[in-house]
Amino acid sequence: ELKKAQQKIEEINKNSLENEQKLANARSAISRANEELNSVVDNIKENSRSITQQENSFQQIILNLKNHAAQFSNKQEEARKIYETIEKCQIAITKLKAHHCETQEKLQKKQFKVIEREARRLQLQQNIQNNIKETNKQKSTR
Repeated sequence: ELKKAQQKIEEINKNSLENEQKLANARSAISRANEELNSVVDNIKENSRSITQQENSFQQIILNLKNHAAQFSNKQEEARKIYETIEKCQIAITKLKAHHCETQEKLQKKQFKVIEREARRLQLQQNIQNNIKETNKQKSTR
């Protein structure tokens, strides 16, 4: 009976050692699994940070694009206003040129009238002088 009890104790000790070995192996496996899990969690956190940074970067790019689009739109509106102003200026210039031509034509007509009057006056003076000379000749020949 003692032998059976000793065998039983040895078997229990053996089982206990095996269980301790299994427990140590399990703890080691759990430790490795925890390390792997921590590594995966760290990678996930890093990827999350990277995704967040990229998302922020994309949001900034989108904001910049919207701002540029708004500036472009404003510049298009400014350009449209400038072209309208240029068109109005060109119309005003055309009207001024037409007015200038009309004024020039009127002034030329007045100039021709003045020249004609002056020419008639000079012709009259010449005629008068000729008449006076003719009259003087006639007086001297009598």
